[in-house]
Amino acid sequence: MSTGSASLRFALLVSPILALRLAAADESPQTTCTPGEVVPLDESDRQAITLEVVQRYPLAASSPGIKFAAAWCAMPQTEIADVVFYPHEESAGIKEAFQVHCRRGHPGDSWACERTRLRRYVRLDSQDFEVRVVGNPKIDEILALIQATRGTAQSTAAGPAIAEAVIIVIPADGGYVVGWGSDEGYGGISVEARLRENGNPAVPEDWLTQISETPE
Repeated sequence: MSTGSASLRFALLVSPILALRLAAADESPQTTCTPGEVVPLDESDRQAITLEVVQRYPLAASSPGIKFAAAWCAMPQTEIADVVFYPHEESAGIKEAFQVHCRRGHPGDSWACERTRLRRYVRLDSQDFEVRVVGNPKIDEILALIQATRGTAQSTAAGPAIAEAVIIVIPADGGYVVGWGSDEGYGGISVEARLRENGNPAVPEDWLTQISETPE
């Protein structure tokens, strides 16, 4: 058998194997991303996340849709998304909305949104914008927290305008952190509040307050 014929037979045997390997490589999805990089969310991503949330929490169907969404690469094979929906319910001046934390392995995977928090918006007569409240404290507890932390925030502020309006109330380490800022909604000072032993959360005097070491 000539050298040319042997080379031809070898090429014919190897070519299908190479073709299969190349095809598999073309079909392999991108499984890595760079930690910290921003991940764009297109309309199909938003629709998939909305469907996932509505299936888990039917009340979300009453929301007009997504208010805010951001995603990033958490590790080479994990993408994370933080999504806030428009309020789905309003009662006695308090609006309620879902804030969800979603993840997927890579762009070829489905989004899974298992971590959910209730985000509330409370209107106060004393300021033009709503107070964001994370979690589910009662309205009298919210008002007590605001009253209890107001003096601490204003006594520490460099100027009254830095702590003239409350911006956010969030749970933290068994208590709350209340963020204060300007009347335009810019944050300035965070105050920690912890309920004294056997205290009534609806009574401002029963909250122990101090400036937070880690401002929100």
